[in-house]
Amino acid sequence: MGKVDDNNEQIEEVERLLKELLKSDEKAGQQDAEVVEMMDLLRKKLDAAQGSAAEETVENEEPAEKSAEEPVVEETIDVKPQKEKTKKIEGKPVATGKKAVKKTTGAEPSKHEQVKSGGNEQKEQGDNEVSRKGLAGTLIRKAVFCTSLGVFAFALTSLLILLWGYYISEREYAQLNEEYVVIGETSTSGGGKNENSENVVSVSANDADTSYTVPFLEISVDERKLRALNEDYAFYIVVPGTNVQYPVVQGDDNNHYLRYTYSNQENTAGAIEVDYRTDRDNYLKAFKTIILGHNRQDGSMFSDMAQYVDESFRDENPYIYIILGEQEYVYEVFAFYEMSPIAICYNPNTDDATYLDFIEENNTYTGGIEVTLSDHIITLYTCNEDSSMRYLIHAVLREVYDLS
Repeated sequence: MGKVDDNNEQIEEVERLLKELLKSDEKAGQQDAEVVEMMDLLRKKLDAAQGSAAEETVENEEPAEKSAEEPVVEETIDVKPQKEKTKKIEGKPVATGKKAVKKTTGAEPSKHEQVKSGGNEQKEQGDNEVSRKGLAGTLIRKAVFCTSLGVFAFALTSLLILLWGYYISEREYAQLNEEYVVIGETSTSGGGKNENSENVVSVSANDADTSYTVPFLEISVDERKLRALNEDYAFYIVVPGTNVQYPVVQGDDNNHYLRYTYSNQENTAGAIEVDYRTDRDNYLKAFKTIILGHNRQDGSMFSDMAQYVDESFRDENPYIYIILGEQEYVYEVFAFYEMSPIAICYNPNTDDATYLDFIEENNTYTGGIEVTLSDHIITLYTCNEDSSMRYLIHAVLREVYDLS
């Protein structure tokens, strides 16, 4: 109100001065229209100034009345902590009053908070995804480990069973040889009673006049006791230069003795056997006799037959001996080859001429030993190392010695 009073006093002072000026002009006898006009203008401005002052007075009075009606102070006090929090988050001042309350206390988050919240959610989803992948990887590794362990255990068990079978079969055949067989040295001095037999034939087809005495093997086999142990006993075979020293059996088929030893004990080593289709009363008297045996990884049975792939080995170890009925049959190896397991190779019912032609076509030796259909041959038949093919060794009868 002090400012309004000052304005009124100023207005009154201006009016007083103007009146004195007019009075002075009247005394001078002059009426200046410009002065009158100026005075009217001043009065209008004074009126406008007075009106402005009145409006200002009204504006200044309204907050006071409003303050008396609404306790704004208490609301502002409650908002201060929120204003400070808002200022801290956004990094800029926030207006006071009701608008500040609305801005700081509303549920709608700021853009910064939204971005931060979205980033946290994405990170949490990423962490969950990584956790799931990590768990899946762990389970896969455990499954692979358990499977590998099972495979290893199975392989180890199979290997132990195989090795145990090798040991059992070799011990059995070693005991048979120790108890019923005595093998000595070979001799070219005519140890056999029939050294001048008609069965002595020429070594080379190109030199029919050259003949020789076939080496005699000093051997004693108790066939009676061997037959007592197994009635399927057929004869006994020896191949010098190899480990082949076994009794040979003949079963009702070619399958049983693939998995049973000479003493009929189940074992994958099996036994050496003559083809079941061979005439039991005429062993070795037919044109061909086929003898079967496993190629064992421990070097037993017919595994050494693979050495005949080298013709020089045949030259150093050319003979095969079979003991039957107190007679010693001496055969000379004349052919070797590797062939897929087709029937013509091991079927004794194959036509003799066809069989002989097949041998001559596949023989890898170049020794030139002549064999005819009037001869008697044996065939040793076994698997190669991976069992996909078969080794065949053919030998022709050269001499029969009497052991009685």
